[in-house]
Amino acid sequence: MLFAALAISAHDAVEELGAIARGVENAGVGVQGAIESAAAEVADVPLVGGPLATALRDAGAGAGGDAAELGRDSRRDIAELADVIGWSLFLIPTLLLLVGYLPNRWAQVRRINAALRALGNGTAAAEHPHLIAMRALFGLPYPTLLRYTDDPFGDLERGDYDALVRAAYEEAGLEPGSAPRR
Repeated sequence: MLFAALAISAHDAVEELGAIARGVENAGVGVQGAIESAAAEVADVPLVGGPLATALRDAGAGAGGDAAELGRDSRRDIAELADVIGWSLFLIPTLLLLVGYLPNRWAQVRRINAALRALGNGTAAAEHPHLIAMRALFGLPYPTLLRYTDDPFGDLERGDYDALVRAAYEEAGLEPGSAPRR
């Protein structure tokens, strides 16, 4: 949403430059109209009116028409630039974010599914708590173990497996009663 808002804001800001192009177009149309009016006024002058009116119309088409066309072309180019900038500011960061996020998310889902298959639907905790407690004690970092129990080695030696089993399941992203997903 942030990237979309940024892209829309940038698009609109660039598109505001089109006002300058509209001004150039309107000025060109105005010049062309004024010269056309002057040509209409002098057209009826004897001897020189016709050629002078034609020359004025040609000059108006050249000066005003070129400016009007430049304004139209500039507006179109500015609109295209605004679209390119807007889409770029949305797509590039969004794709970079997804490229960074999706592989990690996919790996997490695979780890959780593997843990579900290995630990089952909680039957492993009920049938083999000492093995799961050993897995936790030997596989998890000490700071993690100490979040669950103050004496991980003593718990294993005493047969008090609950904290170690809970640590193994929770660190795998599971609840002890989780059902496997297929």
